[in-house]
Amino acid sequence: MKETQKFSGDTAFEVCRHLAQSIGVRVQGLESTVTTKDYLCTQLSQYGLENVHAEAFPVLTSRQKKAQIIAGTRTFEGLSFGLSGSTESEGVSGPVVKYTSWSWNPTPDNLSRFSDKIVILYTRDFSQQVVQDLIQAGVQGIIYVTYHPGIPPKLPMGFIYSALNTGDFDLLPPIISVSYQDGAKLLANARELTILADVTILQSESFNVIGEIPGLEPDVILFSAHYDSAPYSPGAADNAAGTAILLELARVFAASTPRWTLRFVACGSEECALQGARHYCQTHSTSLDEIKLNLNFDVQGARIGNLALGVIGEKRLLTRVNQAIHQWNPEMRLAPTGGDNRIFAYYGIPAVHWWFGGGVNFLLNHTPHDRIDNIAPQSLEFVGRASEVFVNELNQQRTLRFSIPQSQHKKNTQSIESIMMENNHL
Repeated sequence: MKETQKFSGDTAFEVCRHLAQSIGVRVQGLESTVTTKDYLCTQLSQYGLENVHAEAFPVLTSRQKKAQIIAGTRTFEGLSFGLSGSTESEGVSGPVVKYTSWSWNPTPDNLSRFSDKIVILYTRDFSQQVVQDLIQAGVQGIIYVTYHPGIPPKLPMGFIYSALNTGDFDLLPPIISVSYQDGAKLLANARELTILADVTILQSESFNVIGEIPGLEPDVILFSAHYDSAPYSPGAADNAAGTAILLELARVFAASTPRWTLRFVACGSEECALQGARHYCQTHSTSLDEIKLNLNFDVQGARIGNLALGVIGEKRLLTRVNQAIHQWNPEMRLAPTGGDNRIFAYYGIPAVHWWFGGGVNFLLNHTPHDRIDNIAPQSLEFVGRASEVFVNELNQQRTLRFSIPQSQHKKNTQSIESIMMENNHL
C-alpha cells in the first residue's frame, strides 16, 4: 500500500526557489528553457509518474540588452522588449508625440500625425491594437511609461501580439519601457529623443513537459502551469510558484491510486501568446475528449493576497469548487480570467484557473522584481491543499462530466481567436 503524502508548502517553495533563483529568467527558446525542461522531467520521473516526456515546438524568441533613451544631455535607462526593433549604434531619432488618452480612435488623420515620430504612451486603457496601429503608421519608436510609481519598467502583453502580427521583423520599431518617474520627466520636457536598442530575434524551440498518474478510470483531469517567464523577469510568482504547486501535487497524488487519470502538463511559452497550451491541444486533438477538466495554476505565492478562481464552465462546476474549498477560503473571489486555461476551454475543456496574489504580484509580475523573496511557503500550501481537497472530492464522484455554457464559450473563443489570428504565421 502506498504511503499517504501531504502537500508541503516548504517543498513547493524549494522548487519555486530553484526555478526563479537557481535557473532564473526562463524566456521561451533560450538556453534556460532546456535547463528547465530537463529539471521538470527529472522531478516528475523521480515522483514515479508514468510516460514522462517533453514535446518540442517552434517559437520565436529574442536576446536583448537594456535600452537607452537620450533626451538632450540626459540618458534614461529602459527595458527593450524582446520582439521589437533594434537600432544601429547611433540609434534612431525623431520628434516626440505624447499619447495619454483613455480612448483610441485610429482614423487616417489621427494615425498620420504619428508617422516618423517617437510616441510616448501613458495609459492603462491599452491593447495590442493600439501598438499595431502605431507600427502601421510608421513610428520611429514607442516608449511605454509604467503606470504606477511603485513598480519598475514593464511591458503589457499587447506588445507581444502586435510584434508577432507584423511578420516582417525588420520593420519593427524599437519598443521600450521606462519607469513612471523617468516617463514623467520625458512627458514634461522631451521634444526630440534618440532611442538605442539592441535586439536579436531568432527561431528556436520550447517544450511542454508531460507526466501521468493512471487512474481507475480513463477520464482525465489535466493539471497545467506554465514554467516560462517574461523577458528580464525571474518570474517567481509568474510562474515558478504555479509550476511548484503543479510538481508538488504530482508528488502527492503519485503516492495514491486516483479514480480519474491525472495528467500534469508544464507548458512552455505561455508568455508569448499561449503557444505551449496551443501546441498541446493541436498535437493531441484526437484524444482531447478524454480530458474532462483542466486545473491551471498561474501567478501564485503572494505573501499577502487572495484566492481568485477563473471558472470557465457550468454553474455546477463552480458549486463543486465552492463546496470543496469553503473551509480554506470562505471569502473567495471569482475572476473570469486566466492564461493557458483559456486555450483548453477554447478546445471545449471546462477549466478552473487558480490564482493567489495581491498588490505585489500584480505590480511586479513581468519585471525584474518578481523574485523569490516575495513568495511565502504558506501561500503555496494554501492553494495546493485546497486544490488537493477539490480533486479528492472529484475522485469520489461516479462521473466526471462538466460542460461550458454557450455564452462563456463564445466570449472565450472570441478572445482566443484574436490571439491566434495575430500569430497564425508561427
